Amino acid sequence: MILPCAGAGSRLGLPFGKELLPLGAGSTPLDETLDLLLPDATALRLVVVLGPGREATARHVIARTTAAGLPVAFTAQRPELAECTGAVLSAQPWFADRNLVLLPDQVLRFPAAGLIGRALDALGDAPFCFLAAREDDPARISRDGALLITGGAPARLADYAEHPPLAAAGRFNATWFGFAFRHDAGEALFLVHRAVTGRPVTTADVAASPLAGCPVIETGPYLDLGTWPAVHARWTEQMGEEQEALL
Repeated sequence: MILPCAGAGSRLGLPFGKELLPLGAGSTPLDETLDLLLPDATALRLVVVLGPGREATARHVIARTTAAGLPVAFTAQRPELAECTGAVLSAQPWFADRNLVLLPDQVLRFPAAGLIGRALDALGDAPFCFLAAREDDPARISRDGALLITGGAPARLADYAEHPPLAAAGRFNATWFGFAFRHDAGEALFLVHRAVTGRPVTTADVAASPLAGCPVIETGPYLDLGTWPAVHARWTEQMGEEQEALL
């Protein structure tokens, strides 16, 4: 498991990592991500990629993982490797045969049991897989990592573009929540890194890469808590749940 926790969170302007943003009831986005991992703690190893000033994040991870028996290591993001995929590449010395990347500012609306195992199992037949949610909002598709996926169980990737223009967003039908890759999937990982860092990736590039036809594990809807509108939506939802519980 690789968790990139090095981003500056400039869109939120917080004095701490956005993975520690309070969500209510003593929870943070980082807690919700760790909650997905801890049921499989004895079968996993966790590498957390940190940036400067993330000591609080490291302490939080240690507090949550020690009792569960989840082995954890910390490494620094290399300055020449930008964005979340640069954080993943910074962890390359710790790659296992199968690796899963989750972003600790994205939280599932309805977490499903067994998601981690399903994603890693998908690598038995493919070098790469996405975890994704169906999406029909062109604005969100344009803002997030956009996928065109087929039906089936699992769904399959037909095309990928990290931030397609709004006019082209309608041809995509999902956004990615995380991804998994085998140790030998360098070509696919570097193609995603190229797209995330804003360099051109065409439909032909995707079709000629190991991404073409790779499995897509559907997660159900999620919130990207990297913007204040999304944070406000989560706080509003949390308040409603707490009030309902009191009633």
